[in-house]
Amino acid sequence: MKSNGCHTHKLEGWNYVENQQDIDFILKETRGFHDTVLKDLSYISSSYVNEKKSMYCINSIRQVTMRFDSQFCNAIEMVFEGVVALNLRPAPDNYTSEIFNASLLLRDGIIFFADSRDGITRAYDGTWIEAHGLRWKFCG
Repeated sequence: MKSNGCHTHKLEGWNYVENQQDIDFILKETRGFHDTVLKDLSYISSSYVNEKKSMYCINSIRQVTMRFDSQFCNAIEMVFEGVVALNLRPAPDNYTSEIFNASLLLRDGIIFFADSRDGITRAYDGTWIEAHGLRWKFCG
């Protein structure tokens, strides 16, 4: 496990993406995120203002948690750690936001996830994230 803002030990009950086989496994188990929706997303910056109004950063984890619902598998929770960039593009009002086929790549130690198979670069105008680490699990 990397120590650049990511956990240095594995947490029980979680799967970790560390190589292509891990990516192949999650894509197989989720059917490529086909007919899946991003239910919610949360971001932890690890920065705060203390009682004296001084700015602090307790660590550099920069963590994004995404929770998905799917028509083909149990709900899935993905925790991206050491976040480099996040682009969030919600669906327009009165439209569903289903994913038909997601991208998940590991390049040069960076994990890239996008809500489309076509979204494999930062130029993609949908939702995508780059991070140093990814752990995930099925819920329920």
